[in-house]
Amino acid sequence: MKSFQQNALNMIQKSSLQIALTIMSVTASALGIMNVFSSMKDPLIIERGCDSKIAEIQSSSQTKEEIENFIKIALSSRFDSDLKNDPALYLMENLQIVRNKEQVELKNKGIDQRVIVRSIKFDQSKYIVEADRLISIGKIRTAVPLDLIVDISSKVRSVSNPYGLILTYVDQIKDEQNGK
Repeated sequence: MKSFQQNALNMIQKSSLQIALTIMSVTASALGIMNVFSSMKDPLIIERGCDSKIAEIQSSSQTKEEIENFIKIALSSRFDSDLKNDPALYLMENLQIVRNKEQVELKNKGIDQRVIVRSIKFDQSKYIVEADRLISIGKIRTAVPLDLIVDISSKVRSVSNPYGLILTYVDQIKDEQNGK
C-alpha cells in the first residue's frame, strides 16, 4: 500500500511540476513577444517646460524638400558675404577654411557676394545646383550664372541643425564651351 501511495505522490508531483513548467514557459514567451512589440514602437518623448507636452518625433531620413532647403541654406553659408548662420553648422571643416580664405580675398577687394539657388537636381550620388552669384562692388551689381556639384552627408539632427545634414563637397562645374 505504501508503494502505491508513494507512486501516486510521485506522479502528482511530476505532473504538477510539468504543469508549472508549461505555465511559466507560456508566460515567459508571452512576455518576450510583448517586449519585442513594445521595443518596435516609437518612444514617448515629453518636452519639459512650463507646460509639458508630447514632442513630435521626426524620422532620421530626410525628405526631398528638407534636402533642397538644406542645400539652399548651406550654399548661402558657403558663399554669402553676410552670414546669417554659423558656417560650422552646415559645412565640413575643409569648406569652412576655403570659405574664410575666399571671404578675406573678397573683403580686401571690396567685393560683396551672395548666391541665389534657382534649381537643384539629383544626379547619381551628387546634386547639380543651378544658381546665380550676385557680386557687388559698391553700388555696381552683376549676376553671374553659377553651376555647382554638391555632395552632402547625414549627421545627428539637433536644434541648431534640424536637417541633420552637412555639406561635404562643393565644386563649380566647368563650362567646356568657353574653356572655363
